[in-house]
Amino acid sequence: MSSRIIKENKRLVLDLYKRCLYSAKRCPKFQNQIMMESYVKLKFRSNKDIHQKDFETIENLLKQGEEELKTMNDFHEFQSFYYNNNNNNNNNNNNNNNNNNNNNNNNNNNNNNNNNNNNNNNNNNNNNNNNNNNNTYII
Repeated sequence: MSSRIIKENKRLVLDLYKRCLYSAKRCPKFQNQIMMESYVKLKFRSNKDIHQKDFETIENLLKQGEEELKTMNDFHEFQSFYYNNNNNNNNNNNNNNNNNNNNNNNNNNNNNNNNNNNNNNNNNNNNNNNNNNNNTYII
């Protein structure tokens, strides 16, 4: 019976180890991935000398490991949620800035067109005045 429990505990420990390493790889920043992988390996190595028949200690360590894994996964979910929301906000801000720039460009173009029209009208008025003046001298 104890050999069956020992095999089951080994399987549970290896399964927890794999899930912890997988969770460490989910860190968004590469430096955090390396740090988390090192932490997981250190924690498991520090407990490798526990006798395989010390079922109570192994069970307690498995519970602690599951809790830490849950905490790591929650942290990754929070980070990805935060990261995605910041990216969406940045994209929205960029779109708003682009729209504002387009509106400003359109307003500037309209102002330039109005100024050009005013200049043309002034030139026409000046030409008319010059023509009137010229006509006056001719008569």
